[in-house]
Amino acid sequence: TGYVEADQKQTLRARTAGFVDQIDVRDGQRVHKGQTLITCHDKELESLIAKLEADLHGVNTLIQQGMVSSQADRQAQEYNKTGILKRLEYCYRQRDDLNVKAPFDGEVVAPMLHELQGKYLHQGEEIATVIRYDPLLIRATVEQGDSALLFFTEPLANPFPVLQGAYSYNASGDDVAKSLVTDNV
Repeated sequence: TGYVEADQKQTLRARTAGFVDQIDVRDGQRVHKGQTLITCHDKELESLIAKLEADLHGVNTLIQQGMVSSQADRQAQEYNKTGILKRLEYCYRQRDDLNVKAPFDGEVVAPMLHELQGKYLHQGEEIATVIRYDPLLIRATVEQGDSALLFFTEPLANPFPVLQGAYSYNASGDDVAKSLVTDNV
């Protein structure tokens, strides 16, 4: 017994929680690596980013206009600025994670994808699967006694005994012609 499966398959999950704004693909559609499949938003995250950007602008204004009274105050504002920048960087990454993108060229498998519009996705929730069918992998169950056959590059026996002597299995066209000529002489 055996089965065929895709060479590459990846289940996509929401990396950051948010509401689905836009679904840019449909089930069965071919996609390219990096292509946006779903766009989401998080109003709380956007508010936090706006607040941090305003705080950063305020700190930069204090430093640039020399409104800090001492070197210690300036150093404190620089530390404050560094902290804001780190939090902003983290928030920007979270916002980028709201957009689900194809990890490689392939085909979207998500029969219920159209039902996600406007839905709140929890972090880690399954969204879709992207599959690459080229090449396909064949997996088979083999009896232990037959397992040695998997490692032979030539067949062990002619699968066509009626043609015994006419040509050898896996022979090229020239080899078959040569075999027919020499066997008939």
